[in-house]
Amino acid sequence: MTISPQEVQQILSEQPYEKFIPFEECTHPLDKKPSYKEIESHFGHIMMDLELTGENKLQVLQIPKEERWEFYCEQVKDDAEIPSPIYLIDCIKKKHNPRLLESLAAQFSKYRISYRQQFIDGGGIQLLFNYLRKFSEDPNSDENQESMPYVFTCLSNIANSLKFGSSFFENDINEIFSILFDIMTKSPFNKNFMLILSIITGCFISPKDGPDFPIIIKTVKI
Repeated sequence: MTISPQEVQQILSEQPYEKFIPFEECTHPLDKKPSYKEIESHFGHIMMDLELTGENKLQVLQIPKEERWEFYCEQVKDDAEIPSPIYLIDCIKKKHNPRLLESLAAQFSKYRISYRQQFIDGGGIQLLFNYLRKFSEDPNSDENQESMPYVFTCLSNIANSLKFGSSFFENDINEIFSILFDIMTKSPFNKNFMLILSIITGCFISPKDGPDFPIIIKTVKI
């Protein structure tokens, strides 16, 4: 069961974490339904922020017009209950808690462009890389075993994203591949196997541009 926003807020209400900062605060009332034109504008804004393809995109577009306001309100309320990615990064740095990484992975799975962009802009990728380095140094520790599925989930999400992709890993690609290949060699059928494979293939083959030959050539040289 995925961690709930209320559980995350409970964790973040304790020391040494600072006061909770939401992803976005609601700036307009939701109790009064606006005009159809405004509803479509709000709905369109949410759609633009979702990285959806194929059936998932079609499913959202097929939401009946009379239900689109409720869909928008749910998104706004959810944004006010989840932590800002930059705030979450700071909290994870202050005190490690695998449940906060679980919360991060849960938000990534929603494919919100703005959330992931804020995470990246706030130095989030380096945070994930630091966990990857710690894991390579001590893969059998309970702390790393508990945390890494969520770290691998986030890295896989970015690597296979049409919006972001493996170019965000470019400066550290040699180190990343060295660690991932080492894990695959030492424990080829570990519980994170599919996630690790997804990161590697996402770096090799961009979902947008196809094979990334510079990265492939770099990897062959490792």
